[in-house]
Amino acid sequence: MKFRSILLFLVGIIISTNANAQWTQNNSATLSSGKSADLKWDKTEFNFGTIKNGSSGKAIFKMTNTGGKPIIITKAEGSCGCTDISYPKHPVLPGKTINVVIKYEAEEKGTFNKSVRLSLNVEKKDPILHIRGQVE
Repeated sequence: MKFRSILLFLVGIIISTNANAQWTQNNSATLSSGKSADLKWDKTEFNFGTIKNGSSGKAIFKMTNTGGKPIIITKAEGSCGCTDISYPKHPVLPGKTINVVIKYEAEEKGTFNKSVRLSLNVEKKDPILHIRGQVE
């Protein structure tokens, strides 16, 4: 009799664990099958015009999360050491807008054309932001 009670108890645990695993799997599929991550930039290029040698300038790029999932900027790489890139490290929730700021240090005279590649947690191609101008 004890053996039968223990066996029924173990079968009950196995069945409830399996049912819970299926419920979790089905609900995660439902949550992840909602709107995909998407974003929109106000611009991807900024022209400083003419700036003085030894000065610095800032370009501000606005990114809006237009999708249904949070977006995270995981990395930002400039094409040279003359750029300083700042961006929020927290997830950008759907409907929210953030600023990506690129500061350029004008150290050499002449025309410049620099780029910054952002790595995101979305399936879209990683965006490239461009800054350009003339140092006098």
